Amino acid sequence: MDLPQLTISRIPNSPYPYGKEKAGASSNGERSPFFIRTNYPGLDGVIDKMRELVTQGKGDPTVRKKAVEITGRIKTDPRTGLPNRRDFTAIAEAVYSWMKKNIAYVRDPDGIEWLQTAKKTLELKFGDCDDQSILAGALLSSIGVPVRFKVVKANPLRPESFSHVYLQFQDKGKWKGFDPTLHSKAGDELSDYQIFGQKTVDLSGVPVQDNKSLMYALGLSVVVGFSWMAYRHRKINSLKK
Repeated sequence: MDLPQLTISRIPNSPYPYGKEKAGASSNGERSPFFIRTNYPGLDGVIDKMRELVTQGKGDPTVRKKAVEITGRIKTDPRTGLPNRRDFTAIAEAVYSWMKKNIAYVRDPDGIEWLQTAKKTLELKFGDCDDQSILAGALLSSIGVPVRFKVVKANPLRPESFSHVYLQFQDKGKWKGFDPTLHSKAGDELSDYQIFGQKTVDLSGVPVQDNKSLMYALGLSVVVGFSWMAYRHRKINSLKK
């Protein structure tokens, strides 16, 4: 994630359509997943593209089938005897465990922000933090688990820059971490003392304020409101005199 601005062309023979070009096809005639390599659009541009790829992935039958397969052995619902896919934490734990064992962490090519579709990461079995976040987001949301991205400033050598992105999933109204690059478990994420700044973005692209920022904004609006009321009160009284 922590990369300079680049000016480079798309990957040769990439099946992704640019302009009026048509998407290429694989040997079996199907549209192929694509890689992206273009001018570095900045953090917001990367997150926008990641959201687009999660949305694309969760609607891909291959991804959804893999999610159902991965969660086939979670705790069963006693009413049906089938896997309880209403238990979002159990789903996340199964997907996390599977990704830890099957998707290797591999950094982007030097100097290139390289994003993969969820389907391509399933095929290659490797990717960096943004690729794994895209795959996890597509797998989880393809079977109904709400997800969002969390972007953090976690590099002590460059504490002013956003350097890492991972997923969060929601269960029973609470957001929990999902970061397979930590090699721990679903629900874990970086501690506050490990990060220098953060923001969360839902799949609609709307940044989510943290509680401190929200409370500050509310407090400021109250102060401004009372100040305006006091000013109006003084103004009216002065006119009466």
